Amino acid sequence: VMKAKPELQLKITTQDDAIEAQVKKLKTEWDTSDLSSKETMDGGHKEMLATIAAIRGSIDKIDNDYTMIGQAKAILGLETVGGSNKLDSIKDDCTGLTEVWTEIAKIHDAPGGLEELNEQSWRSVDAKKVLKTLKELKEKMKDMPSRLRSFPAHAACLGSVEHRIAQNNL
Repeated sequence: VMKAKPELQLKITTQDDAIEAQVKKLKTEWDTSDLSSKETMDGGHKEMLATIAAIRGSIDKIDNDYTMIGQAKAILGLETVGGSNKLDSIKDDCTGLTEVWTEIAKIHDAPGGLEELNEQSWRSVDAKKVLKTLKELKEKMKDMPSRLRSFPAHAACLGSVEHRIAQNNL
């Protein structure tokens, strides 16, 4: 058993280094991605929600690996540095982005939303009704919590709705 301990320590340390590399890679990808301000038209919100879910899956896997390595280090009496909280800021960002993109999806996909307006046949368009619907969508966006309104994605979607209002006022 004593001979196996240095080998186990080396294996655990190697795995810990691999996890650390995964964390750095994920942080770099996160920092270079632009998930908070991507254009929201033509189903962009669906793509963003899928991307954020995939990133969240990676975070959860890394967290699980950190927990297991931490437990192994504790058993072997190895020093543990950092911990699973290394990704907390990305987790918080993912949570906020999921919330804002979910709300934007409601603006697009809900009955009376932007998708429904886009799909209307020109014969059935009632300009006053379209304008009323757009103004209601704008109010829904303005009524979102301030933490969601702080995301660039919210501003982009609101700008799109306001642009459509301006077009319909002509």
